Amino acid sequence: MNKRLVRNHKKENSDYDPEFHDKMAFEFLSKGKAVVELLAKLHIVKSTYYDWIETKPSFKRAIELGRTNGEALWVSRAADKTFDPDFKEAAFKSLMARQYSHPSNRERLLRVNIEADTAVESFKKIMSAVSNEMLTTKEALDLSHILLASVTAKEREELEVRISELEAIAASQ
Repeated sequence: MNKRLVRNHKKENSDYDPEFHDKMAFEFLSKGKAVVELLAKLHIVKSTYYDWIETKPSFKRAIELGRTNGEALWVSRAADKTFDPDFKEAAFKSLMARQYSHPSNRERLLRVNIEADTAVESFKKIMSAVSNEMLTTKEALDLSHILLASVTAKEREELEVRISELEAIAASQ
């Protein structure tokens, strides 16, 4: 590695200026920018960034608040564009997952334990998750169709009736 780069990196840790770095981190991340863009702007490497988060409480707080504001900005922008035919939902979800660690729907579905002795009991657990706002109606419907594919003929009949009711609810929302 270039000796000058190594020397500059070592110097970097002592160059922390709370007024400058905290303000820059907060303002930059509040604009919805990614942390990696902040690192480039501050001319620091990831190890320095993580060190500052661990050792500089004001920097950590600036990062947290900036990321919260940035996430709120992106959510607001998406809400304004939801019905725009050019809105790229998949790109938005990818950005949010990458930049703000949002779980995918699949991960949300996996967090809901629907294991039960019968398919109907599992369906009841799914509906309970909806009422507790752990799942959306659409997610519950997706999960119910997966459940339907794994049941016996007798359970299938009863489950189909319940899923039809759920489909009617989902269609009205």
